[in-house]
Amino acid sequence: MQIFDVANVNPRIIPGRSFLDSGNILSGKHFKITCVNALPVSILNQDGHLCGGMLHWFYKHTSQNLNFTYTIKILPGSGQKLANGTWTLMLGDVQNGKADIGCVSALLTDRYKEFDMTSYLYELSGEFLMALPDTSVNPKVLLTPFNPDVWIVFLVSLCIATSLLFFILARNLKVGDRKYFASLYIAVSSPIAMFAQQSVTLTRRARKFLPLLGLWLFYSLIMSTAYKSKMFISIAFPRLEEFPKNLLQLAKMPDWKISYGYWPSAMFYEWKASTNPLEKSLFDRLVMEPDRTKCILEAFFSPKTVCIEYGITLISLAAKNLSLRANFDSVLISKSRIFQMWVGTAFPKGSLYRDKFSEVVSKYRESGLVWKTIGDVYNNLRVTGREWLLQSKCSDVYQKLDKIFINLNQPFQSLRLQNLTVFFIFHLICCMVSLACFLIEICLKISRTSRRFREVVTETTSEHTGSA
Repeated sequence: MQIFDVANVNPRIIPGRSFLDSGNILSGKHFKITCVNALPVSILNQDGHLCGGMLHWFYKHTSQNLNFTYTIKILPGSGQKLANGTWTLMLGDVQNGKADIGCVSALLTDRYKEFDMTSYLYELSGEFLMALPDTSVNPKVLLTPFNPDVWIVFLVSLCIATSLLFFILARNLKVGDRKYFASLYIAVSSPIAMFAQQSVTLTRRARKFLPLLGLWLFYSLIMSTAYKSKMFISIAFPRLEEFPKNLLQLAKMPDWKISYGYWPSAMFYEWKASTNPLEKSLFDRLVMEPDRTKCILEAFFSPKTVCIEYGITLISLAAKNLSLRANFDSVLISKSRIFQMWVGTAFPKGSLYRDKFSEVVSKYRESGLVWKTIGDVYNNLRVTGREWLLQSKCSDVYQKLDKIFINLNQPFQSLRLQNLTVFFIFHLICCMVSLACFLIEICLKISRTSRRFREVVTETTSEHTGSA
């Protein structure tokens, strides 16, 4: 892992000799530092030892410039205050004297009371990560080209055209007459066939009213062209599936799974104690996932799933595990912030070194090195993550990332079977209805033939009986 090179930075913005000249109380001291295991704050090697990360860079170069030494102990979280007044994990070690410095801690009121906190290093907030939304054809694609009011106007106009045509064709015909039913069939089928741009066979009587049919044909041409155009767009360029863009939308989608990259952090304890109805409803839906990598992979592979964590941690995990292309983001990370807070360094109450470290932290923050270092960590994680993915091309992660990249970069998207599923189903339904009508017609013909046969037999029998 490459670390940000201090030699490339203006020496005036790194705490150095100016601190020694003003009285460096850190010189010659050895500090026991306890820290959290979370990207991009700390990066561990396979043996579990610290080998990189933002605060690794910070303490490494600050100790060189200010002439002190240190050892770092990694713990799973920052900790919480128990009912008996003691703290757990990282802050617990600082409170009971096992550590001199808590490397990173949220600047919260209860922590200010128990510890001496430096000025803030950077801003931190929770966000959620999800897979890129897929495109799917709306099952209502046959209805969506028109709004309900347009459909009402069309159906009313269809009824009027059918009624007028039937009135014209069936005039002076008796109900039950064969031509009467033929006129009804023509009156119903002809307007629909014109709308579908199909050929129409008109009777001699209907041809006398060509102006009326021409008006309907012009109207149908406009409506059918608009309908087919909108329907084609819906098939060829389907909309993205609905996905939450903020916490309020996520709360309104109960079918979405909320996976939380659990570790004992300030955000988790603040969220747990929150009285905000929206935050409480979301907290009740949390599914705890101790492994943060599994959390983002589940959100990446599973539909309707989000992973909630600190924003900088989510970006780091995505860079490490889902970076097939350096300039391509394979996931979406919300900009809806949860529990926005500031982060600093914690010391035991009454520590002699808090003020000097606070000066170091302020200079580090004001120089812009915090986000410069975090950006370098992101870039290094992308490089190592891409190398890992290229060595495991048979993995599910690589296959899905490669497929997403190819689909998004194709200049022309071919229609897939799922784009046409709705039409195949509609066609199948029409075929089944046609088959049912055909069978009914056959049954009716057989019934009429059988009835006529019985009538002929009856008449023949009566004639023979009479002649006898």
